[in-house]
Amino acid sequence: RVQTQRALADAFTELSSKSPDLHEEFKYNGDTQRLLHKHGDSLVSAINFFISNLTTLCTKTIEDTLATVKNYNVARIEYDAQRSDVEALKSAAQRTEAQKAKLESSKKEFERQKQKFQRLRDDVEVKLRLLDK
Repeated sequence: RVQTQRALADAFTELSSKSPDLHEEFKYNGDTQRLLHKHGDSLVSAINFFISNLTTLCTKTIEDTLATVKNYNVARIEYDAQRSDVEALKSAAQRTEAQKAKLESSKKEFERQKQKFQRLRDDVEVKLRLLDK
């Protein structure tokens, strides 16, 4: 731990004043332990920052991207189903007023599903691009 280096630095400084013969060695060791303490604090801060960002990536960003991909898949299925409905209604040989109304309604729903699908596709592309960085 970083606090150990601080305690060792203090101990070596104290020993350097008590042992004239080993003064230089204890002083050098004390200074070294102080530097380890100083740089250790910076290292611990950097590691904590990295862990925080990694936690955010794993618990929020990736989960959000997976949820968006699932929503995209659902939207793709709904879009395909709506497109099939529109095509089936268009191919009907004779159309009654009710069928014409259903076709118009189906076209509107198709456009809504298409926009939703395209929006989610764009969202997935952006999120995957960000995860790639």
